[in-house]
Amino acid sequence: MIIHELKHRTNDHRFETVRLSEFEGMYFDQPFPMLVFDEFYIPEGVAQNALVVGPGKLGAQDIIDQLEEKHGRLNGKSIRLKGTLYTTDNKTLIELSQGVDALLAIERGYTYPIQRTAKKSMRLQGEIINAKCWFSQQETRAGYYHKRCSKACIENGIPPVLKVENESGNAFYLLDAPTVAGQEAIIDHIAKSVTIKGEVNFQNGWSVLSIDENSITAD
Repeated sequence: MIIHELKHRTNDHRFETVRLSEFEGMYFDQPFPMLVFDEFYIPEGVAQNALVVGPGKLGAQDIIDQLEEKHGRLNGKSIRLKGTLYTTDNKTLIELSQGVDALLAIERGYTYPIQRTAKKSMRLQGEIINAKCWFSQQETRAGYYHKRCSKACIENGIPPVLKVENESGNAFYLLDAPTVAGQEAIIDHIAKSVTIKGEVNFQNGWSVLSIDENSITAD
């Protein structure tokens, strides 16, 4: 494995920095771009399932679209990527720091199926955050700037997440809103305490909360 940068948060909520650059796994595009690491390529202390985002405040979808235009569908394919890896709160995020040059190899012979459970209805209370800032801790996690940054990130394709505090720490739910109205409801409630009703399933290592425009109420 070639080394680049990994920021790892310790149990006392600090970050350790090690280096990492190339990693392999199965790529899936729903509900957001993600990579499930090959078991032989999981860095020590890192969760196996990583969200994939673009550089800065950008999501990965534009980069993925360009790659698929050139190479065909990537969903379910084993691929090799390079970039920057962040981890905190037992969650992992890959930044495609070099854009379309992040893709190094594709295994074309087999398409892997997505792994997910059946959906069940749930009612959850928490705060809507953006995955990039939280899991990389590149920006402050409270106040006006936190809200402004989260709004820009989510509008540009960074996955929105519901952070739910519990006795053991934080639980995180990817927010999947397929309609424009649902996405606008998320934007309207960024960095606020909210109650959300929706359907939850477990998908490639992440809890996914499916919602619509009527699912969110401010507390």
